[in-house]
Amino acid sequence: MELQPKEKCFGCGACGAICPREAISFSPDKEGFLYPSIDAQKCVSCGLCQKVCPVGKEIPLAEGYPKAYAAKHKSGEVLYRSSSGGMFTALSDLWALHQGGTVYGAAFDRDFQVHHLRAQDAAGRAKMRGSKYPQSRLAPEVYHALEQDLRSQKDVVFSATPCQIAGVRSYLACKKVPLEQILFVDLVCHGAASPAVWRSMLQAVSEKYGALKEVSFRAKDEGVSVHLLKLVTASGDITQKAKKEYAFYNVYSSLCMMRPSCYSCPYSSLKRQGDFTIGDYADLKRQHPDFFCEEGVSSLLVNTEKAEKQVVKLRQEAELLSVPLAEVMQQNLEMPTKCPAQREKFWSCFAREGWDGLQRHYGRLSFTRRVIFHVIVPLCRKLGIYNLAVKIYMKKS
Repeated sequence: MELQPKEKCFGCGACGAICPREAISFSPDKEGFLYPSIDAQKCVSCGLCQKVCPVGKEIPLAEGYPKAYAAKHKSGEVLYRSSSGGMFTALSDLWALHQGGTVYGAAFDRDFQVHHLRAQDAAGRAKMRGSKYPQSRLAPEVYHALEQDLRSQKDVVFSATPCQIAGVRSYLACKKVPLEQILFVDLVCHGAASPAVWRSMLQAVSEKYGALKEVSFRAKDEGVSVHLLKLVTASGDITQKAKKEYAFYNVYSSLCMMRPSCYSCPYSSLKRQGDFTIGDYADLKRQHPDFFCEEGVSSLLVNTEKAEKQVVKLRQEAELLSVPLAEVMQQNLEMPTKCPAQREKFWSCFAREGWDGLQRHYGRLSFTRRVIFHVIVPLCRKLGIYNLAVKIYMKKS
């Protein structure tokens, strides 16, 4: 059997989960992304891996959608612990946890690598809150647990990137599992970052400051507008030191560490795979200043009739403001992240010098990028032409 070419593979794991002979295994390449390989001695050429693969099968879920909202949780504590407006918490509470159901989402393991986990209570779900930039591993065991939950008629919320949800949907369809009791929540994704680069950075931090005890992307200690990577060791909070010495966001913003398939992502569009889509609401302060709050607000897309029926219940946990779809549009709802010309050079640098090399060469923004991020982008947002400017820039670059 043949699987998808490497540059198209999402790494969703559906092929490995469905294989009845466990003939498909996953191993990382030099960039740290997992890819499947087939054991020819175990394979019986049943074709299920090809059937379940979601690549090239992208279709909108429903006509007449999406509908857009600005949304924020009513709990200040939830807002503080969330990357934006706390909608993952609200949806998982209302649909699943309050009904004795289960929640699936991306969480850190003890080494702060990212995996999809299953939770049955608020404490387990809390580990899934917040952004996780490295690509999450969606193991076969997660697929199998999800299938069992649905066959047991549990209410389930499954949160992931659109490509991962596409794989899960295809798996459940192939296994003929009813979908009435599952609510899919996808994310506005800018691209999955390399687990290898992330691991290398954490190792560098630990060697200098000691073992890490807490890691949080998009921590709100300095406000929602500051993308802060919070790092805490046994000896204390090193966030401010790390912000200067380990500028992960600057390296990430080079756009070189994304999975290759991210640069041609078919889900960087309104062909959403979740019943709901959640993301940042970047321009709310200008558009609707009365609804804006410094603790964070989400953009919320309602993509299916199933989701629309939950909007009334959602108002129990969150404040919602109906907005025109055009107001929440952003680059990765219209087009994928563009592959940078220096990507090959980036990975050559990583192979030679590891994280230290990336930090030296990509950890500081160039003068041009500083002007773009700190002058041009704020000005375009203030004038309400940010999305138009991005389209023009992407077409010319």
